[in-house]
Amino acid sequence: YAGRKLESFTRYDIEANIWSNHGEAAEYSGWFETGLLYQEDWTAKWVVPKQVPAYREKPQETAEISYSSIKIEDIKMQPGQMIRMEFKVKPCLRSARIYATAHGIYRLELNGRRVGDMEYAPGNSSYNRCLEYQTYDITDGLKTGDNALGMTICPGWYCGKVGLTGDSCQYGTLLAGLFQIEVLYENGQRERFGSGKTCCSETGPVKYADLFVGECYDARDERKNFSLPGYQSRELRPVHTADYGYENLCAQAGEPVRVCETLRPARIYQSPRGETILDAEQVLCGRVKIKVRGKRGTKVVLEHTETVDQHGNFVRNIIGEFVLQTDTYILHGEGLEIFEPSFTYHGFRYVRISGYPGEPKPEDFEIQVIYTDMEMTGGFCCSDERLNQLQHNILWSQKSNMVSVPTDCPQREKAGFTGDAQIFIPTACRNMDALEFFMRWLKLMREEQLEDGPIPIIVPFPT
Repeated sequence: YAGRKLESFTRYDIEANIWSNHGEAAEYSGWFETGLLYQEDWTAKWVVPKQVPAYREKPQETAEISYSSIKIEDIKMQPGQMIRMEFKVKPCLRSARIYATAHGIYRLELNGRRVGDMEYAPGNSSYNRCLEYQTYDITDGLKTGDNALGMTICPGWYCGKVGLTGDSCQYGTLLAGLFQIEVLYENGQRERFGSGKTCCSETGPVKYADLFVGECYDARDERKNFSLPGYQSRELRPVHTADYGYENLCAQAGEPVRVCETLRPARIYQSPRGETILDAEQVLCGRVKIKVRGKRGTKVVLEHTETVDQHGNFVRNIIGEFVLQTDTYILHGEGLEIFEPSFTYHGFRYVRISGYPGEPKPEDFEIQVIYTDMEMTGGFCCSDERLNQLQHNILWSQKSNMVSVPTDCPQREKAGFTGDAQIFIPTACRNMDALEFFMRWLKLMREEQLEDGPIPIIVPFPT
C-alpha cells in the first residue's frame, strides 16, 4: 500500500482486482476500520482509584512451604475496583466506539449491560512494553441524552500472584483504567468522551479476584445500578489521574479469549469422606457458573482440582504457594441467584462444593470452557480408538493452554514457556487456525528479547 496516510477512527472500503500468471482474474471487495493509530489520538487520562497498593509477596523457598496449610484468609488480597463515568449523547447518532485497556484485567458495562464478550482483557501481555487496547462497537448501546459507563478492574497478570512461587506486582502495585469513547453523528460531527477527573470509583461485590487464588464475590454488596445514569452511592470517591503515557499502547491482535464451550457436569457425587464433588469428566480450562437459592449470607465454596484419590475423595494435587483455585460466593438471599466468576479461571476436572443450600443438581451448574477463540481447522480419526483418544487428549490440552498466550498448564504456572510452544506449534496449527494467535505471541517475544539477542524462557516475562 502506497496511498495516502490513513486516519484514525475511520472505515475504509476495499476494492481489488487480482490476476494470476495464467490469465485468471478475480474481484474482491471488503472493508476495515482503523483504531487509534497515533499517540496524539489519545486524549483520555489514565485514572487510578483510591486503593491500598498490592502487596509484594516474598515467596518462601520450596522446601519450606507446606502447601496444604496455606489458607485464603492468610493471603493479602485486594478488592476489585469499580470506575464509572456519565456523559451525554446528542440525537442522530451514526456510530460509536469504546477504546479501553487497564493495568489489571477489566470488564466494561454500558447503561446496565456488559460490553462485548472478551474475557480477561487486555490479555496476558508485557504491560510496560506492549499493552493492547480493545475496540468495542457500542452504537446500539447508547441512547440520546444521559449514558453511563462502568469499568471493573482486578489484578490479573498486572499485579496478581503469578506462577509456581506466587510472585506478585510484576508490573506495578496500583490498578488503573483508560477508556475513550468516539461518537460519530449523521451530520458528520464527532464527539469524544474519555476517562479523567469526571470519573469516580468505589469497591463492590468482588472482594478479591486472582488468577491463581480464585475469586470471592459477596452479592450483598452488589452495585446493581452502577453503570446506569443517575447512580448514587456514599462510597463513591474521586479518582486520581496519572501520566502513564501512551507509547506502549497497541491495538488488540488476534482473536480474543472467550467462553468457547459450555458443559454440564457428568455427575455430582458424595465421596467416602462425605464431600460433594462435581465431575466434569474432562480436564479443562475454565470456571463454573452456578444457580442457587438460599438465606442471606450463605457461603458457597467451589474448590477445583484435576484428580481425586483412588476412593474418589478430593485431593488438592496442584503444587504452588497460592494456587488454591477456590471461588467463593456469598448469597444476598433474594430468590434465584447466579454466580459466574469473571476475573479468574482454573485448570480442573473435579470441583468440591461446600455450603451449597439444598441438594446440588447437575442442572444447577454450567462448566464454561475458556480459551482463545480460534477456528477448528483440522482433525484426526482412525480405526484405532487408542489413537483417537490420544488426539482427543491433544486437542483438549491445546484448548486448555491457549488463554491469550500459549501456556504450559492452565492451573499451576499458566506461563508462556517458549520451549513448550516451540515443540507444539506445528500440531497447534494443524488443529486450529492459530496464525494470528502465534503472531501476537511472537510480537510479545520480540518486545521481550534482550539487547544482545537472547529470548527469555517465558514470554511475557514477569519483571
